[in-house]
Amino acid sequence: MGGRRAASGAAAAVLLAVLTGCGEPAPPAAPAAPPAPAAPAAPPAPPPAPGSPTSAPVPTGTVVMLGPSQFGDVLFDGDGRAMYMFAPEKGAAPACYGECAAAWPPAVTDGPPQASGGTRQELLGTTLRTDGTTQLTYAGHPLYAYRGEPPGVVRCHNVDLHGGLWYALTASGEIAPLEPRS
Repeated sequence: MGGRRAASGAAAAVLLAVLTGCGEPAPPAAPAAPPAPAAPAAPPAPPPAPGSPTSAPVPTGTVVMLGPSQFGDVLFDGDGRAMYMFAPEKGAAPACYGECAAAWPPAVTDGPPQASGGTRQELLGTTLRTDGTTQLTYAGHPLYAYRGEPPGVVRCHNVDLHGGLWYALTASGEIAPLEPRS
């Protein structure tokens, strides 16, 4: 009986992926708008006074925040894209490369990640990818977005694609409830 239930659960996850558009190729990009006319150049800033401190800009990291979804509040990046973990990954070492990473781009950062809107700074971290980029982690899970999913939407939670299940995470770093709230 348990095998039949697991098989029907897997079939439901695949059906959900097809019906919701998770796993569909991303729509083609819209044509680029013509460039805006250039604004007149501002005069250059005066050089700092002798003896005054100067500082280089500090790179800001990617923002991770909570947002509402049909599965409760889950992680989103600063652009409003839902963040997912990939179940086959053990620890913080990414395993999604090639075609997987083309469909599920890793959430990368150029500086220390920033917790906002209910996320916990102590759960945010980073891991190094084989290409040298720095990927965000949350509660030790590398984070990804789904390329075909628009901002503010969670379609790919509990979906089996590219070799494993994908899950949205809660503020505590746990997998969000598997069934939508009613």
